[in-house]
Amino acid sequence: MTLRPRYEHVDQAGKGLEADAFTMRSLLAWETLPWSGLSARAEVINVGHAFGQHYNDGFNGNTRYPLVGDVDETDFNQLYAEYSALPDTRLRAGKQIVRLANARFIGNRDFRQNMQLLTGVMGVNRSLPDTELSFGHLWRVKSPATIRQKIGLQIAHADWTWKPGNHLIGYGYFYDETGTQIPDGFADNSSRIIGLRADGAYPLGVDWKALYTAEQAQQRPHGSGDVRIDASYQHFAVGAQWRDAFVRVDYERLGSNAGQYGFQTPLANRHAFQGLADLFLITPAEGVRDWYLGAGTTVGAARLYGEYHWFRSDFGDIRYGQELNLGVLYTVPWVRRLSARIEYAEFHEEDVLVGAARKPDTRKLWLTLLYTFE
Repeated sequence: MTLRPRYEHVDQAGKGLEADAFTMRSLLAWETLPWSGLSARAEVINVGHAFGQHYNDGFNGNTRYPLVGDVDETDFNQLYAEYSALPDTRLRAGKQIVRLANARFIGNRDFRQNMQLLTGVMGVNRSLPDTELSFGHLWRVKSPATIRQKIGLQIAHADWTWKPGNHLIGYGYFYDETGTQIPDGFADNSSRIIGLRADGAYPLGVDWKALYTAEQAQQRPHGSGDVRIDASYQHFAVGAQWRDAFVRVDYERLGSNAGQYGFQTPLANRHAFQGLADLFLITPAEGVRDWYLGAGTTVGAARLYGEYHWFRSDFGDIRYGQELNLGVLYTVPWVRRLSARIEYAEFHEEDVLVGAARKPDTRKLWLTLLYTFE
């Protein structure tokens, strides 16, 4: 069982009131022992608020407040059966968390109190040396906003660890969307993403490591997807790590099809990318180019980290703005299984835009506790 209380504060230009959200997530899990390779897992999740809803959760009508996307709900979270009697293979069927690589394209969006869950069949095979093959067919998604939607998703993912901490990954994600998760005016956003990623920390001695990322992907229509879906993705990074301290420079580009369509990642852990203020959860049609500098270190039981982002469009030379992110993760040494996290995000727009393309000045603060029971 885990308990995760959180306080979130949001101050956003254009909103008459500041949001203050006090929410709690309780997660209770039960798992059977294996029998002839067959086991099952069931989880119950409850998300609730306290001290009134002084925020807009997307459904409560409090539109004078900024959005805090934590919806009250009690439901089954994961609910699946697993079969592991085949050599080096695990099969899982039911409602489950699916998280691949750095979750840039497929993840569980666990930052929100309700998480993203996929229903279907997933398999993992480790027969080849230092290689993990993941494959799946999934037909339903539940979003952190508790919206349930039919989809068709086929996954092919290969991860080769050529040196400890260093990965070469090839992937293909084939996504049929029956509804419209992306508000771009398209009737059908079905797409396929095919890409290759190299990522890791290469040892240079006892204390030093070289950090790197090189990734390229292409998104095009899949099935009956709109023909304007045509955009590329790149992520390049270099950095250095000394013991627990690191610094790195990243460039991430979500391309645009001449202003008609921006590269989309509807099933990703999007909070972890393009800044913690969550202003680019849906890529603008003009795309995004994100240069950012990141650094972090460990001081006692605390992990300190920070990033600074410079955002521009991929098409049209729009300067969206700049953002500062700071965070501290503290593992409480005198209370087992208790940790605390403080995070802060501050975004300032540059070119003043109108409509969906505008990214208004925003400040956000999160105070989170996590306690795990055995």
